Parts: sequence; structure tokens; C-alpha cells
Amino acid sequence: DALAWRAYLMDSPTPNAFARPDGRLYFTRGLLAALNSEDELAFVVGHEMGHVVARHAMTRQVAAVIGRTARVAAVLAGVDDGDAAAIERLAFTAFSRSQELEADALGFSYAVQAGYDPAAAAGPHRTLLRFKRYRESIADEEPGSSMVDTHPPHPQRIVALNDLAKAHDPAAVQRPPKEDAAYLARLDGVGWGADRAAGYAQGREFLHPRLGLRFRVPAGYRLALGGRRVVENPTDGGLILFDAAPLPPGQSDPAAYLAGLWAENGGVTGVAQRRQAGWPAAEGEIRLELPHGESRGRAAAIVDPAGGRVFRFVCLPAGDNRHCDDTFGSLAAAGEADWRRRPAARLEIVDALPGEKIAALAARLGWIPQSETLLRALNGLDDAEEPTAGRKLKLIVAD
Repeated sequence: DALAWRAYLMDSPTPNAFARPDGRLYFTRGLLAALNSEDELAFVVGHEMGHVVARHAMTRQVAAVIGRTARVAAVLAGVDDGDAAAIERLAFTAFSRSQELEADALGFSYAVQAGYDPAAAAGPHRTLLRFKRYRESIADEEPGSSMVDTHPPHPQRIVALNDLAKAHDPAAVQRPPKEDAAYLARLDGVGWGADRAAGYAQGREFLHPRLGLRFRVPAGYRLALGGRRVVENPTDGGLILFDAAPLPPGQSDPAAYLAGLWAENGGVTGVAQRRQAGWPAAEGEIRLELPHGESRGRAAAIVDPAGGRVFRFVCLPAGDNRHCDDTFGSLAAAGEADWRRRPAARLEIVDALPGEKIAALAARLGWIPQSETLLRALNGLDDAEEPTAGRKLKLIVAD
């Protein structure tokens, strides 16, 4: 069928890409920054197109995940496009190993037919494998937040793509990667990491400077940041939502607010009031009558009278309420010192100087853990490899 292909750039620092069955393709800013050439990007685009053409999103496995996504919209109404994109990111990365390999083969065919170099086909997987090792080297980093974790092993895919490249052009796998100065020039100045003003995840912790708060999710949960909502989604099928909403005029009682929010959908019982980080708060048991059946969990409302807003948690656990209570209880006020832990930064593309060492460049990035491992992943350099003079390098500089 003739699909109306549309591509979207998501303002997310996590290297990721996914596709909708209708031909919408999503690529993150973090993925574009991780790649090193237009050729590499072409094979990623082709891979996502392959998923659509092969109708992989119609499998029972993904349909089950989408069913859980519908649950999100039922819990809190008014999901906007930004929120939907974050939620869909969780749903459309659950393809099987065979489907990923099929999409690799289709993407290879599309990119080569379009004139891109088959020698670059395995490049994105080498880069993502380096990023996987970088993430594993960081203490407190949870798996599951990127395509590195949801896809088959990269070494297996590298071998399969090299076999395809060799069959198409026997000399392809022997050619070193070519430097794409035009592609790298377009990355110069691109933001690195999260936009602090909009809130960001640091390991399992979510921080928001404008709202002046932070909270932490349990081990096994992953944070997906939407336009107005944070979704914490573990592999066991539970769900935690967080958002902020305007406080209705004349209402400052968190218990009354909590009771009214779900009055028409099962109600709230066992409401307990307390203070959380100095703010008045209330939490209780909720029972939601959803199309697929009844769901039970916990909800919390934390009122910020000075800001005229209420912070809301909804937790539908797969088991007991321990994860709900841990998350609610971790909410705390945050100040300027918290934001200094993660300064805003951007990419800078420079020419390597004679004798320049990655370790020396990484030493300037004191706020980034395992900065040498990150710079090597970002520039496609192996552990003992140093850049040759004049080579284009991606550096990270704080604004």
C-alpha cells in the first residue's frame, strides 16, 4: 500500500526510534546525536520502515501492550500528543527478535536501493552497543529505557548486516567508516541530555526545576517523559503516573480534591492526610471501572498552595501497594543545588588536535559519570583507540 510516510523528531536525549503502523516514524534527538553519518541514519530509517511494511505492530504481543496503553488514557483524561508519543514509545518497542532481524534486512534493502553505503549498515549497532556498555557502567541506571534494551543482541545483528553487506558488495565490510562532515556539522550546537526546564530523569529519579520537586521510582521501573505527564512503567505490568494540574479556585484541601477527582469512576476510600515535603497531601485507595474490567490501586494529591497547583500520582500496581507508597513517599522539594548536578549542555563538533587524548577531553566533564566511556561511545572509538589529528570529534560542553 502507498503509505504517507511522516517522520518526527522527539526532543528526548535517549537514543531511540520507533514506528507507527500508519507510517509515522519517530526518532529522538539522542539517536541523531549518537550516529555519525547520513548513511547510518538511512539504515535506521529503513529499519523502522521495515517494521511498518511487514506489519509487525499487528502482532498479539504488541496488541497486549497497546491494551495497557489504553488503560493510561482511561485513568487520566486528556492525553495530548506529547504524552501519547511517550506512551507509544513503551508500546512500539516490543517486537520479537525475528521481527527485528526481518526489519534489519528490509531496511538494508531500502537504504542500499536509495544509494547509501552498505558498509554503514552495521554502524548504528556498533554505536548502540557502545552506549549500552556506557549505561551499564553507570551505577543506578535502570535497564529498559532505550532501544538498546528492547532489541535483540547487537553482535548478532552486526554479523547479519555484515553478511548482507558482503553479499551485496564483497569489499563493503573492509571499508573503514567514512567521515560525514556535513552530517556532523548539523549536530554542532544540538542539546545534549535533558531539557532541565521541562523536567528530566537521572537514573530512577525525576527532577523538575520549574515545579521545584523531585521523586524516585522503584527498581525495575523506567521513566518515560511526556509533554505534561511522567509515566513509570515496569516489566511486570504495573503503572505509575505523575502530573501537575491547576488547583481549582477556592480548594486547598487535598483530601477533598482527591475524592472529587474520581467521584464518577469508582471513588476513593481510606483517605489519609499528611504532609509531604512540607506540602499538605492526601492518599487513598482507588477503584477504577475501566472497559477491560476493574483496576485497583492508590492515588495521591499533594497541594502546592503558593504555586496554585496540585501534584497527582496514580499507581496501579501489578502486586501489592509497596511500590506506590515508596514512590509517593519519595516526593521532595528541590532547589538550585539539585539542578547543578545536571547542567544544560550541548554538542560541539571540533577537529582533533595532534596527540589529543580522549581521557584528557573527558576530564573536563566532571559532572558526567564515566565521561571517557561516553565520549568513546559518542565518537565510535574503541577502548584503547585515540582520534587521529584532524578527525571530527563530538564533544559535550556545558552552557
